[in-house]
Amino acid sequence: MIVCKFGGTSVASKTALAKVKEIIDSNSERKIIVLSAIGKESTNDIKLTDLLINAYRQAGSQAFISTYNRLKNKMITFATRLDINPHNYFNFELFKRQIEYSSVNYDYILSRGEYFTAKICATALNLEFIDAINLIKKDHLNRINISKVANNLKKYTLDKKYVIPGFYCLNASGEISLLERGGSDTTGAIVATAANATVYENYSDVNGLLTIDNKISLKAKTIKELSLPQLTHSIKDGANVFCLGAIPYIYKFKGELQIKNTFLNNDNFTLIDKQTKHYYFDHIKEYACISQKEKTSKKRFISNIFNIIMTNKIDISEAFYLSSTIFLRSANSKLSINKKLVDGIKLTLYSYSNDLTLKIKKIAKDYKVTVAFKSLPAPYLKYKFYFFGKITKNFINEIIEELERKNTPL
Repeated sequence: MIVCKFGGTSVASKTALAKVKEIIDSNSERKIIVLSAIGKESTNDIKLTDLLINAYRQAGSQAFISTYNRLKNKMITFATRLDINPHNYFNFELFKRQIEYSSVNYDYILSRGEYFTAKICATALNLEFIDAINLIKKDHLNRINISKVANNLKKYTLDKKYVIPGFYCLNASGEISLLERGGSDTTGAIVATAANATVYENYSDVNGLLTIDNKISLKAKTIKELSLPQLTHSIKDGANVFCLGAIPYIYKFKGELQIKNTFLNNDNFTLIDKQTKHYYFDHIKEYACISQKEKTSKKRFISNIFNIIMTNKIDISEAFYLSSTIFLRSANSKLSINKKLVDGIKLTLYSYSNDLTLKIKKIAKDYKVTVAFKSLPAPYLKYKFYFFGKITKNFINEIIEELERKNTPL
């Protein structure tokens, strides 16, 4: 049996939903479909979940009516394009009053995005609807018992196909409770584990995990195979392809996790299955660059910098000392103590050799880019190169070509 999760972009339009239907119909083993709330149909659009958040925050203000009408229109337009009467599935006036007068909580309001999307899509796809609250419940410690989810699933015969809304469940008090943002991934992981599925396919609008952000370089490639610890580290380092909250359930999952693209060739995806070697780049970030004055000791220089940081309560996410210069990056805002800012980009390697390090350093020197190297000990087996200076696409592409000559990505 295969469990599929489709992200918001996959259900943002009638055309996108047609791709979802094509995928579901292409394999009879795809039995359980987990859906996110309606996403962006275009770059200028706004996600349904974000509209629900705005409506909750604006309740009681003049801006509320405009925001509510926008989210209502998004929901109605979505359903009518599928030739479905949304009023048969959702009471918009009651929901408006519930938000206005705070008769329901925040979790309930946000959960209606997934609920509505799944109800409408189940009808459009001619599949059975199962509300997530009938399957998943947290205990008093906010834990989810997989065995209890499995028992709840036994009430449904798997000769049918089902649609389940992601992102929410019940808490120990019997109220709607949200999983963390991106929680449809988590719903899918819980259901796949409980159902003892052979495969969990996680679909979005990205071709799996890429070796490099395609906004930085056109040489981005899909990483074919990745171990679960490597996926976890990648997410913690900023990869948005999978929800971190789903990882504990994937560790319990005995099948394969496949991260796929709804809209492109499904043979090109990331398989989370076994140890492999790969690299990827972080986004370009701004670092404060503070140089050490002559005749000032390294100890005194670093001590003075960190005294300023502590005195001003500046939140620092990264700090490096290299070539008489300290590079700092603030977690929340631009640093006010710096004299200048430089571009910084991090390259993460899951394979490593001294020869490769020397080559990377030589390329950086040729482009007059400062480079720092840092390794993490076992069991992490992760190596980081930090580059500071004028980061160009030519510089990045030359490093990529060198990595590919060494067969690092695969």
